[in-house]
Amino acid sequence: MKARLAGEEFTQPTPRERVAVLVRHIHDAVALDGEPGGVIASRKVMAAYLKRMPNARGLRAALMQSTTLTMVSELCDVYLEDIGALADVPCAQEVTLEEFASEC
Repeated sequence: MKARLAGEEFTQPTPRERVAVLVRHIHDAVALDGEPGGVIASRKVMAAYLKRMPNARGLRAALMQSTTLTMVSELCDVYLEDIGALADVPCAQEVTLEEFASEC
């Protein structure tokens, strides 16, 4: 939003940037609700962070089973290692309905 207001083109965040925010979000949820409550309550939010990220289906499934911040952080680290150079490429901006549906 800031970019558009400034007349600049918006660049989608990279998977690495999204994962960093996801982990920070879960950290804050755990600070408020403890473990496993904060992690479990945030599962839907974690899935939303992963939309349109490359090869995220396996990570999404694993995160839905996680119960601790350590598990979330480790799963995300492994995911970023697995996708290699794609971790630093901005996520897709425009997707077709079929592509979006295949992510769900």
